[in-house]
Amino acid sequence: MNTQTGIALLGSAVVWLLLERRKDSRRLSARVLRPGVRIDLTFVVLGYLLLTLPTLYYVRVATEGFNAAFGSRLQSVALPLSIRVLVAVVLLDLGGYFVHRLLHRVGPLWEFHKVHHSSPMLDWLATFRSHLVEQVFRRAFTPLLLFALGMSMDAIVLGSAVIVGWAMFGHANIGWSLRPLEWVLITPRLHHLHHVPATSQKNFAVVFSCWDRWMGTLATQTAPADCVLGVPDEVTTYPTRFFDLLREPFSRLVSRNERSP
Repeated sequence: MNTQTGIALLGSAVVWLLLERRKDSRRLSARVLRPGVRIDLTFVVLGYLLLTLPTLYYVRVATEGFNAAFGSRLQSVALPLSIRVLVAVVLLDLGGYFVHRLLHRVGPLWEFHKVHHSSPMLDWLATFRSHLVEQVFRRAFTPLLLFALGMSMDAIVLGSAVIVGWAMFGHANIGWSLRPLEWVLITPRLHHLHHVPATSQKNFAVVFSCWDRWMGTLATQTAPADCVLGVPDEVTTYPTRFFDLLREPFSRLVSRNERSP
């Protein structure tokens, strides 16, 4: 991640934070230092910042490897950077949609993804509550379409920054009515539905609502602003401390294997 991208993401975080402090824009009244904020800040450091350099190395090696094997494809086309970034955002969101569905549908992956759903409330910072295993899985498989097309590394990095910035907006504690945009985009209202246990199998995309609409996984009803969020069937029992969140998926998988004949 270059300096400009980091500044852009930091700027996005500041914007969402400031909007969450305004009474006329937030969904729920909440303190900045709300319960769980230290846990989510720890995930920011361990799950995102420390994985940045390994991720960039992986993207560079994968891009060069695909290009060496199949030719440069898109890199050989003289497209403006803005167009390449737009293509990257679209295909990263599509790849992310299917990766997210796998995280819900494949038992072992779901155990790790439960950590993200353990947030009792949503704001921009809750975006980063994500197990390290899930982060590695997402970063490894979400950009595969771009590698296959030969997308340039700068477009992948910038497109990823757009995805993360919009993900922060989707989790933000913002109660704006943005229904006209929902024909195209995932709004906070739509993504908050994904964190409601009853509709956790809906609204998997981060940016574009068309993937959910076309795949039959779009939910558009309005959930009460104060509805209970959390891991389905484990809202009150799932661990809440940081190290417990890291250990719990492994403990459950080990227990499951021990019970298997």
